[in-house]
Amino acid sequence: DETGYLRANLAEIAARLGADAAAVAKVLAVCQTFEPAGLFARDLAECLSLQLAVRNRLDPAMKALVANLELLARRDFHALKRICGVDEEDLLDMLAEIRALDPRPGMAFSGGASDAIVADVEVRAANDGSWTVELNAETLPRVLVDHI
Repeated sequence: DETGYLRANLAEIAARLGADAAAVAKVLAVCQTFEPAGLFARDLAECLSLQLAVRNRLDPAMKALVANLELLARRDFHALKRICGVDEEDLLDMLAEIRALDPRPGMAFSGGASDAIVADVEVRAANDGSWTVELNAETLPRVLVDHI
């Protein structure tokens, strides 16, 4: 989708393509190496894990933190320290790293809203089968002549 996530189920994709699920999983693994890191993730935890892996920061403590994002959302830092096996200072460093990641890596490709293009010429089929070409008066420059 526009945020860079793969929302379809791998089995669904395999069925649509008539391919083996293992082959689709291999293709996904390759796609997940594309830049920016985090593309083709199936959820937020996988997106963050892909980015951390590229930074060589996906150690066991960070894996535990990413696996427990619901505790982070509830701001249960005591439980996170216990699960990750870190002290408060290390947890704060880990949280700073998480904050530096991009939860929507696909948005880097978003061009925003595009301006509508107004045609200079309009081509229409006439009733007799011929074609008519007309200049669009809205796009023509306006020239003013001052008669002195």
